[in-house]
Amino acid sequence: MTQDEGKRIIERLLGVVKADEVFIALSYSHNEILSLSPDRILSSTANRDTSVQLSVRVGDRYATVTGNRLDEDSLAALAARAVETARLLPKSDTLLHYTGAADIPPSSMAVPSEAPARKVWREEQAARIIEEARVHNLRIGGSLATGSGAAAVASSNGLFAYQPSTYAACSLRVYTGDGKAASYVDLRARTAADIDPASAFREAVRRALASTDPLELPPGRYTVILEAPAVAELLLTMMRQFDMQAVEERRSFLRKLDGTPQIGAELFSRDLTVFSDPYHTHVPSQPFTPDGQRIVRKEWVRNGVVASVTVGRVTAQKREVEPVPFPSNLVVEGTTTSLDELIATTKRGLLVPFLTPAFVEDASVCMMAASTQGGVFLIEEGRVGRAVRNMTLRETAVHLFREIDRFGTALRTSTRSMAFPMHVPPLRIRDVMFSGPSGRL
Repeated sequence: MTQDEGKRIIERLLGVVKADEVFIALSYSHNEILSLSPDRILSSTANRDTSVQLSVRVGDRYATVTGNRLDEDSLAALAARAVETARLLPKSDTLLHYTGAADIPPSSMAVPSEAPARKVWREEQAARIIEEARVHNLRIGGSLATGSGAAAVASSNGLFAYQPSTYAACSLRVYTGDGKAASYVDLRARTAADIDPASAFREAVRRALASTDPLELPPGRYTVILEAPAVAELLLTMMRQFDMQAVEERRSFLRKLDGTPQIGAELFSRDLTVFSDPYHTHVPSQPFTPDGQRIVRKEWVRNGVVASVTVGRVTAQKREVEPVPFPSNLVVEGTTTSLDELIATTKRGLLVPFLTPAFVEDASVCMMAASTQGGVFLIEEGRVGRAVRNMTLRETAVHLFREIDRFGTALRTSTRSMAFPMHVPPLRIRDVMFSGPSGRL
């Protein structure tokens, strides 16, 4: 869907909707996926999808409907259904206008590429991965994917914004022949040239083979080196509590005893700065929210001090302040220190490449729990030694990001549960609590 095509669809809808206010969100995706089995390419599929989400306000009643047919009659039927649905729904207590006109230039999420080149890349990488698995008698499952897409939002109040995107991704699970050890590959970038699945797979193979006879460590507090994907899981979980409404409802650790937010409080390491910027060079991201709000560069933590929290539109209207949307990426600047250097200067600790998605056990202090996954290794006298049976990390966000001892070189990564672009370094953190074996592979 080009920008002109998106505009034409939006103009047709705006012309037939009989409502006080209208908001439209269009999305288009074209995905090409190569699925892998233990010894061969399992399937090669491609799909295209275009959808339209139409929201309307009729008086003080709101409704949202969705569809995926874009001919004239289907759009007219969608418009009629939206208005009819709004009239049946209860009145809203809060009159919230749809987003108005704003200048939102697209970020560099899209890289022009030819479909044949993407097909060759998928097939070549798959062949190398399958051969590596065969040599080491490993079982694999997962996929190589490339694709493109576009999103557009518009309103009857003058808003129009458009953002194209491209991506290449590799998601693989690697199991030893006896199924007793596993590792993972999770890569995502704008273009296939930015990732090397075969090299990442070789590292996953090494970790899986090294984890076949893990050492069981007692629960306790350990120095830990979290690689970038593990840092991403914990950081995004913590950032979800950087929200004004969560503070007011006692669902965030950023709340003082008197109920006011901890904005301006120094809670973390003075070396830690967390910001977001949809126009960042390494991790460009969506510059607008699904409801059309512009996303701008924002500092959330500055030198260990809480600098900002998100403010939803309803909360902002009640407080008579500007809304602050949730970011579409996160960035923590690192240093020139490599992961090998971090390991070499660690007397004793744990190396954690991956964590399962973290969940919050106690929101009042942001006590997070996540299991190591895909291999965890003991570091002794600056060297990576035996694999350790997977354990559960259980620690508060404040402690984790206050006890940072050293930063590595920032890398492009994402959480495993969702494609959320992040540019973060591996971290060495002191005195982190690990409970007993988790039972994960």
